[in-house]
Amino acid sequence: MRPLGAARYAANIFSGDLSILDTATGELLASIPVGSGPNGIVLLPNRAGES
Repeated sequence: MRPLGAARYAANIFSGDLSILDTATGELLASIPVGSGPNGIVLLPNRAGES
């Protein structure tokens, strides 16, 4: 788990993936294939455990 704000997310329209970058180091943490032409990101709060 990383602290809030410790990662940046980038939708890569030409490669069809989502990059997750460490804000402190610039290191690529993950590259997730999402399909053709992503052009935006929506982040929702984690509501695990809510009833």
